[in-house]
Amino acid sequence: MLQEFYDGAQVFQHRLIAPVVNQSVTYHYAIVCKDLAGNIGEPGFSAPHTNTAKGVTVVSQVVPTPFTADGNLAEWQSIQKFRMYPSDGSATICPNFVVTDDADCSADLWVAIDPNYLYFAAKVNDSEFYPVDPSLSSWQLDSPDLFIGLYDWKQAMHTTYQRGSEPDYQIRFNEGIVRNDDYTCEYDSLLVEGSNYYFGELFPTGYVVEARISLNDLATLRKRPEALTDTINIKLGDRVPIDFGINDNEGTATVREGLIFYSSTNNDAGHNNPAVWSYTWVTGWPVGVEDEGTQLNSFSLSQNYPNPFNPATLIRYSIAQAGLVTLKVYDVLGRQVAELVNEEKSAGSYDITFDASRLASGVYMYKIESGSYQQTKKMILIK
Repeated sequence: MLQEFYDGAQVFQHRLIAPVVNQSVTYHYAIVCKDLAGNIGEPGFSAPHTNTAKGVTVVSQVVPTPFTADGNLAEWQSIQKFRMYPSDGSATICPNFVVTDDADCSADLWVAIDPNYLYFAAKVNDSEFYPVDPSLSSWQLDSPDLFIGLYDWKQAMHTTYQRGSEPDYQIRFNEGIVRNDDYTCEYDSLLVEGSNYYFGELFPTGYVVEARISLNDLATLRKRPEALTDTINIKLGDRVPIDFGINDNEGTATVREGLIFYSSTNNDAGHNNPAVWSYTWVTGWPVGVEDEGTQLNSFSLSQNYPNPFNPATLIRYSIAQAGLVTLKVYDVLGRQVAELVNEEKSAGSYDITFDASRLASGVYMYKIESGSYQQTKKMILIK
């Protein structure tokens, strides 16, 4: 169901996205027209339309382990990252703001969640880092924002922030402090720098953020005079509203000069209207798909996900010790059809996307080798 602010539009573009990898999706469409006098016509219905939805980054249920708030993002590298670069369209420059290029303002970001914590990291490219200035508001400083709804979104997106069973949050990461900073509870402090929060300048430019936020703290609104506790119950497969903003102060004025968003429709309205955010899914490796007991200090090859797939799928593997790793794909006759990895890797977990758009439907095998470790699994491509 489309929000009311699309009323009056002559053309509506339906942006199709899917978790992690490109996938085929089918929609039925209905249109109702209303004239200036308020007369409503009969609805028109379309036949089913199938198109390819673009795979997008997801909120991970695989969390950074061991988490250390120190500015070193090594523990985040096994988690898929969100990308915000104006040059390739993965970020949108807000109207009336200036961003000259990616070096001026861009970012890589990571989000993960478990039953107790929300995890966030950002590596922000910023040509002129502007430190804390007590005379400025939190949004006037160099800082990333996370906009997120921690509930399974099934209905129309909220047009105002909600609390309770469908809570919406704007979380701002300033130097020294993390704030629950939407218009309903501005400056409700969540974290200060310490074991769960790091905000530091990068050399020669930019800055890095790492945070682990207690869901209990996030759910408790401490703004007086009311006290409110939200219900946060996120599970595998939930679709969640999400967006990111990067505030950029070049240090030459008392206001921010640059502002970019992950959602192309935010336009600096997301601080009070979640309907302009984007969305994604909460994913991990479902029971029966993941190799149980997989840890960073063990060798493993997980079942690809999704499976069956069309035309791309995600493969996760773990390496117990540094060494040469190969990951190859074969058809049922044993002929190699793709080489996904052939390089030295450090110990850890890795994800790789296999795009089989040039291959025919059928059964394929993928095999990993590292030292004496070998493992083969089967996957099914259906077009």
